[in-house]
Amino acid sequence: MAIIELADLKTFLGITGTSEDDLLQIYLDATNEFVGQYCKRTFEETEYTQELYDGTGHVALNLRNYPIVEVEEVLVETEEVTERTDVGEEGYYIQNADWGILYNDDLWSRGRGNVQVTYTAGYDASSMPAGLKLAAYKIAAYMRNTGKRTGIRSESLGSYSYSLSAESNSLNNVIPDILANLLLSRYRKRDLGIIF
Repeated sequence: MAIIELADLKTFLGITGTSEDDLLQIYLDATNEFVGQYCKRTFEETEYTQELYDGTGHVALNLRNYPIVEVEEVLVETEEVTERTDVGEEGYYIQNADWGILYNDDLWSRGRGNVQVTYTAGYDASSMPAGLKLAAYKIAAYMRNTGKRTGIRSESLGSYSYSLSAESNSLNNVIPDILANLLLSRYRKRDLGIIF
């Protein structure tokens, strides 16, 4: 599964035929890859096995991937930490799965690589955020619209002139549409800068 699929992209672009499918699939694959790299995240639902984390000595443990779908196992050193089912019980709990934070009122024992978590995180096709999909559609549409441009084109009207070179076909690490940029900024992973 990807952030956006070919059938949905074609609907967004208003395309009903199949003559562009191969080219659209290339733009689609590049878009899905670009969005993941730009946001520093994997959006598709994925199982992460025995990921190691440094114990923070605090109540919060930020998982690398989110939203949390399910936590299968949490170990501190070699001791299992279970999910608590009621207030005041020992164990971890998830207050907001969208941010991928496990809380433990007993604190996460401070140490390097001493917490091991096996969990599933990400979105399935039905829960992929609409804003994220819209940003991906706009980027793929930009690739399609600029992908047909080659060579140098010129346009002039009086003293005004405009040229477009082949180099404009790439994203050059810039998101082409301000709306797409704003939409993606909501999903971009932030470095929390926690140092102990």
